[in-house]
Amino acid sequence: MVGRNCVRNLVCGLLIGLAGCATPYLEAGFGRINRPIDVVWVGSDKFIYVPGPEGRNFGFETARTGRIIEPGLMYTDGGSIPRFAQVFKPFSPWGYAPAFIVHDWIFYGRYCELDAGSTMAAYEDGRRFADVKGITFHESAVILAEVIKTIEDNQQVALHKFPGRLISGAVDSVFAAALWETSGQCWRLRVSPMHIAMVWYRYNGGKGNPPKTWKLSPYEIREAQRHLAWASRAVGSLTRRDRGTRQGVVGASEE
Repeated sequence: MVGRNCVRNLVCGLLIGLAGCATPYLEAGFGRINRPIDVVWVGSDKFIYVPGPEGRNFGFETARTGRIIEPGLMYTDGGSIPRFAQVFKPFSPWGYAPAFIVHDWIFYGRYCELDAGSTMAAYEDGRRFADVKGITFHESAVILAEVIKTIEDNQQVALHKFPGRLISGAVDSVFAAALWETSGQCWRLRVSPMHIAMVWYRYNGGKGNPPKTWKLSPYEIREAQRHLAWASRAVGSLTRRDRGTRQGVVGASEE
């Protein structure tokens, strides 16, 4: 999703870099990151970031303010780097996945803040996005740069300062600033009850309640419960197909 917001227009980032303009990467410090991330495929080019349980979920502590950002359940597509750029190793949609996840969450919270008057109070967005409340547009780009620098410093990725500068520059561009002010996006980004049910069933069979780290409201949980029977069939079908593929049985589980 961060790519569709900003990074997809990598040409903008390239122009910024070639022009020698300052990018957030240059002013970013080193934060603290914990836990790996988990992403689940739920459809064509559609993924859901799934937080771990309490105490074992992904989070990032910013360098400047010490703010702790812990994204909740949400759609993501990594960096959506244009295909022509993916031939260069550092420019992978998931190459800087933690940075993209954090940036997606900040934009998601921003959009739901803009649409607060037209969305249901039952979603409890004030609580959901408390960890990113008040973040400014430029700060969002600096935080992305901080995550990139941090995972580089932790040697989780190879050190490539040039891509980091370009990506953080792209998300701090005038194009991204216009998207920051775009209303009507919150509804589009909400995880559907069917997809919540699918992930819920996959992780614990739909028993109990989803982890609090998913940051779902009671309303969303009730709506997802209506789809758990469907989710059991969907997850079972995917599992059978995966097993059939690994065993070399083509089409054995087609429905």
